[in-house]
Amino acid sequence: MKKYKAVLQILENNNLFGSDFKSICRLLSSELDLTLAEIKTIFLQLENKKQILLSGNKVCKGELFSANLIENMDILCGQSDSRKLAGSIVKKNGKYLFLPIDYKFGVMPIDVNDDVLKNVGKRCCCNIVTDENGKSKAVFEKVFGYVADPITENEAIAFSKGFSAEFSPEILREVENIPQSVLPSERQGRLDLTDKFLITCDPASCKDKDDAVYAEKQDFGYRVYVAIADVSHYVKSGSLVDKEALKRGTSCYLGSGVYPMLPQNLSNGICSLNEHEDRLSLVSIIDIDYRGNVLDYKFAKAVINVHQSFCYEEMEKLYLLKNNIDSKYKEAKPVVDTLYHITDILENKLDQRGALKFISNEPEYKFNEDFDKVLEIKNQGNERSHTVIEQLMILANEVTAQFFKDNNLYGIYRTHSIIDESKLAKFNSILTELKIKYKLGNSSQQVNKFLKYIKGNLMEEFLQAELQKTFSKARYNFEQGNHFGLASKGYTHFTSPIRRYADTTAHRIISEVLSKQATLKSGEPVEQSLDYKDIKIICDHLNEREKAENDAERLSDKFLASLWAEDHIGQTFEGMIYKFARDALVIKKDAIFIEIPYFILNDNGKHKFVMTQDKLGMVDCNTYKKITIGDKFAFQIGKVDKVNYTIFGYPQEEKTLTE
Repeated sequence: MKKYKAVLQILENNNLFGSDFKSICRLLSSELDLTLAEIKTIFLQLENKKQILLSGNKVCKGELFSANLIENMDILCGQSDSRKLAGSIVKKNGKYLFLPIDYKFGVMPIDVNDDVLKNVGKRCCCNIVTDENGKSKAVFEKVFGYVADPITENEAIAFSKGFSAEFSPEILREVENIPQSVLPSERQGRLDLTDKFLITCDPASCKDKDDAVYAEKQDFGYRVYVAIADVSHYVKSGSLVDKEALKRGTSCYLGSGVYPMLPQNLSNGICSLNEHEDRLSLVSIIDIDYRGNVLDYKFAKAVINVHQSFCYEEMEKLYLLKNNIDSKYKEAKPVVDTLYHITDILENKLDQRGALKFISNEPEYKFNEDFDKVLEIKNQGNERSHTVIEQLMILANEVTAQFFKDNNLYGIYRTHSIIDESKLAKFNSILTELKIKYKLGNSSQQVNKFLKYIKGNLMEEFLQAELQKTFSKARYNFEQGNHFGLASKGYTHFTSPIRRYADTTAHRIISEVLSKQATLKSGEPVEQSLDYKDIKIICDHLNEREKAENDAERLSDKFLASLWAEDHIGQTFEGMIYKFARDALVIKKDAIFIEIPYFILNDNGKHKFVMTQDKLGMVDCNTYKKITIGDKFAFQIGKVDKVNYTIFGYPQEEKTLTE
């Protein structure tokens, strides 16, 4: 059990900050039954989070110490003190070993006990502990089931990254009595927007609908309504469900299912903006001119009613229809047309300021009825309806950042740094090696010109992937900063509080301001409950959780691709040479990656491929055939490694190597 909260409470309640290390250790050992080694470990983690400062032989308050967050300190400090990995237990040469799915971690010894002995070959999760000499070993934690079972695999991946479909009985009891309809008392003091023809547009399988949109023409341009589920009304700060939401940080979507941040009666129930049901909402009402410039905005607590729910494909079809509109959609049609027109305006404005325009390579899966087979994997649809929602969410998120700035608030900002100069130089050297006469500069406008320049090039996808490696990751930050990818001077996350804790926090900040402003004199500043220390440490935690969610998605995508490949062994497909890895040629087909080991490529001496000097191609010394990144490549699926989710293939010579 984590002791961070208890340690900080003792230090704060007994005014021990500034006291000497030895006397504090004696007290903590007595009060909490901790060993000296355990106390040192806790102190190092608290110092890492800047909650304490070890100065000489004294324990002082750290730069980010916050009494507000002591209650959550086990969550904020405890996430990173051990590492969990999903994998399987194997027995080799009489020894029991743990083989992680993510093979970059390598095989490692495992502490043997009865659980290990009876679960050899099964998918499990282990804690990875490292001794003082830097050697790692696995400690069994939980078994999930048999390898290659879809439910087992995704549950193991999710659990290893701190996500679960389950919630504790205590949390479920806390939320079970939350009404599943809006109460009369909850309507008081809220704007009634139920007459506005708000619509939602989400994937067909979506059950947790965060956002609804509507717009109407005005003399000055358009008034846009972005209505977001008022999650913070139901998830009270400091409640059990709030602590669990903070711990998870985000929902995790793994192809065939979701591991939610909130229990279902909230995420799919009263918080979800379901069709024809009144819902509580925090609404951003934004006035824009015909060029997309924001003229005015305000936030309001409201009651809304979604008049029509669409999936992306459905809304796209309605927009493209000019005649013979089904009576079911007649009221929605003019709303949809207006939203599409506004999207053209907003997108043009983003283009002018230099927002990046990468091709989306998000995979989309089609399953059978039992969800145990993947029938099809393709890149996510490019319907214009995706862009409609995306542009309106960007607009609302930027206005939220402006609200923080206008009211001198500490907020959770989303920042994205410019390209690292050393990485940019490396990328330009790749262009030189590929004989592409282009030198990329460090601005979003320059990046967009380059993306346009390579459009249609056989190496376009490879070059995009290499270019994206030069970017830093977008991060949560307590200080406002630029967002390079969006060419934005201020950006945050406001529009998805059902699935992101950052957005829930943004809602709390806005709601607090709206409540307090009603009782303050004009121009009087609002005193925030959360100060910059609280927000800074929450941001650091959410950045860690976002990385965990990305890692889980990456592993799940590999698994689902391997599941698809299992049903296509022996079949021939055409893909594109994506890269030359250390041991294998990597082929990409849609969102699927296939490895062809070099010894198979050489076919027992029939071919003798060697890497070109620039490492971006290979030449067969026997036939002088050259293959390079971006080339079409026919392959046959050979076998699937179910343990590491790796798909192996064979080249189809008559179609590829002898042309």
